[in-house]
Amino acid sequence: MPTTAEGLLDLLDEAREADLGSRIEYRDCIASYGSVAIREVRSWLADATLVSFAIRVIEKAAAVDDGAKNDALVALRSIQGGAFAETAKLDAQEAIKRLGGAVRPTKTTTAAIRRSSGPLPALIRGYPYRRSELREAGLLGNIYSGISYPAGGDHACLFSGGPNSESYGYRDMPHGDNAYRYYGEWRGTRDMSLTGGNRVILDRSPKLYLFVNEGSGVHRFEGRFMVTGHETVIAEREGAIGEAIVFTLERVADEVLF
Repeated sequence: MPTTAEGLLDLLDEAREADLGSRIEYRDCIASYGSVAIREVRSWLADATLVSFAIRVIEKAAAVDDGAKNDALVALRSIQGGAFAETAKLDAQEAIKRLGGAVRPTKTTTAAIRRSSGPLPALIRGYPYRRSELREAGLLGNIYSGISYPAGGDHACLFSGGPNSESYGYRDMPHGDNAYRYYGEWRGTRDMSLTGGNRVILDRSPKLYLFVNEGSGVHRFEGRFMVTGHETVIAEREGAIGEAIVFTLERVADEVLF
């Protein structure tokens, strides 16, 4: 596999100018550049004349470069979420399946799956979920809690943000590309303690499923996380000063399959 992009731009120019019948001949040469090729052809996914070829390049690049799989899945899933032709979406879904990734169903498909088998098939980073569907999937305990977990499970769902969250002393925030600073829960006292949901965060790491509030009852899934540390900070909660426990979470997976 080439280690630089030398020659790649020429191949891309030739493939772009090639007629539909001969363009596919450039797939393997371009895909041999792995993640670099995926980044270069991702813009082609918005071009109706190039999207089909780009999907095939992306899938092939993931096959020849072990480290390119995640880049390929992210690129292919962007097709599902955008204003693309149905044929392109179906091509992308099939490529995702062949790469071993999970496909986020449409609302209609989700409803059909739930009627037939109950739980959601997966949680996928970047996709929106409602607490009601998470509850129906058996993922929650108390549906209203910021840290929600079934009593007999081994995971916890962590909810971040929402109306007036800062006035209640919660100041969660991303920390770099793959980490998150997450405030624990208060349990009726001025200071937080490592009990209740806060204890569960430690005990159920690395199966911590983080959701960020997007309003209107929708929560964006940010991935599966593990605890890498925690600290106590001074925080203000409804005008009172107390000690808050802040967990440092590190993302370990973009999707959870059930």
